[in-house]
Order: sequence, then C-alpha cells, then structure tokens
Amino acid sequence: METVPVSIRRLLLVITVLGASSPLLAQQDELAGSAQAGKYAEAFQQVEEEARQGVPQAQYSLGRMYAFGQGVEKNMVTAVKWYRKAADQGLAEAQYHLGEAYGAGEGVPQDYVQAYQWMARARQNGEEKAKAAMQSYKELMTEDQLQQAQQGVESSAASTSQP
Repeated sequence: METVPVSIRRLLLVITVLGASSPLLAQQDELAGSAQAGKYAEAFQQVEEEARQGVPQAQYSLGRMYAFGQGVEKNMVTAVKWYRKAADQGLAEAQYHLGEAYGAGEGVPQDYVQAYQWMARARQNGEEKAKAAMQSYKELMTEDQLQQAQQGVESSAASTSQP
C-alpha cells in the first residue's frame, strides 16, 4: 500500500479542521483522492482558488505546498507570502510557520525579533508549541532585541484589543 506523504496528510488535516461552513470541506474527498494519487498539481489548483478568495486556511495550505514543492516548484518566498496572508487574519498555524521562517531565514531575512513576535501571536491564538519556540528565540536574542520583540508583542496586543 502506498503511503501518503506527511505534508499531504497535514494538508488534509488542515482542510478537515475548517468545519462545515468552509467551501474547502466540500472538496476534501476530491483533494484526498488527488493527493493520494500523487496529483499534487490538481490539489494545488483547488487550494489556490480558495486561497485567492481570502480563505485563511487555504492560504496557509498553499504556503505549505510552496514550502514543500507540492504541485508547484518549491519557493519559500512565495510560501512566506501566503503564510503572512493567513497569519494576518489570525490563523495560529500560519503565524507559527511565519515565525519559523523568520527564525530560520527561509524566504525572508533571518530576524529573531520578528520570529518571536509571530510566535507570540501564534501562542495567543492557541498554538501550544509556540511557547517553546519563543523560549528558543529568546535565548538567541540580545537584551535589546528581546525588549524590542516584547514591545512589539505588547503594541500588537493593544491594537487588536481596541474596538
């Protein structure tokens, strides 16, 4: 029996988590069949359509497809672009992976301050593994960088809590 790559299983899990109100849910079985048959390009086209319509979960999934070269040529700059679109809409997984990209300097210049700030947002939105990542980045930053990162988190929290 052919195994489904981990990244496709993640994509399918992401689609499953969307809930009944998502237009992607109706396509889940079709995507699963496409992905399992190795038809990444077909799955990519379907996810891309939803992403361009502004669906955060699809934007995140599209970013993952670019990050791993599934159905499209691998391109971390474009992956980060899609992560950011979903992250800006509050999607914790996208915020986490955007933070990872900044921490590793993949698709963006390496920036521990940005990495920490995105991880903090992800944690605020329920991404548990972001706490450990924040600690790792904290250890890599200077005192000035940490202060800058924490101030950015505070100002971001203040701006989102105002009506």
